Amino acid sequence: MKKSLVSVILVASMMLSIGGCGLKKKNDSKILEGNWKADLECEKIVTDELSKDEDTKSNNMAMIDAIKKYADFNELEAIVTFKFNQDGTYSIEPDLEQWNSTWGAFSTAALNGAREYYKSIGVGDAMVEGFESKEEFLGYSIAYTLMDLRIPITKAVFVQQNGKYKAINGKLYINKDSSKDVDITTDYYGTYEITGDSELTVKNRDGVEYICQKE
Repeated sequence: MKKSLVSVILVASMMLSIGGCGLKKKNDSKILEGNWKADLECEKIVTDELSKDEDTKSNNMAMIDAIKKYADFNELEAIVTFKFNQDGTYSIEPDLEQWNSTWGAFSTAALNGAREYYKSIGVGDAMVEGFESKEEFLGYSIAYTLMDLRIPITKAVFVQQNGKYKAINGKLYINKDSSKDVDITTDYYGTYEITGDSELTVKNRDGVEYICQKE
């Protein structure tokens, strides 16, 4: 009887120990140390944004298909580098010069696709109040479309910041004030996933995903 009681206590102790390990927070801050470069999937960012409204989704996808005849989304490169330092500080650094240059070349080609799309649905065939000519309205529609393409990518690129960070249990916390410690109750940034030792996926609260390779 006494041996049985001892056995039960030992088993219970082991279970509590295992359970405690499962609840322990896994701090990956050290694993993240280094520079991680993300080459953004620009086409995905655009299509995700333009697919949010079900009423316009079909037309938006048709417009993107027309643009892809002239402009290659694979050449629309946007680069962001995450730097996690040994002292617990971080920085997010976009290559803005590269992005603006790449966008200039892409938008020139995309303009032809947007024009073809709007012509196919009759935009520019009739006068619209507030515009001096059919061509002016067509030009306005094209410019508005290019802005729709640019804004979500630019939003993902313009993330330049620095401060302190913590990476715990797949959640990334950052404080932009480097004079203060990270507070995991208020400083949630997004999620992270480490694959092997060379790939890091970070997804912020806006749903933008950065797939990074270690430099």
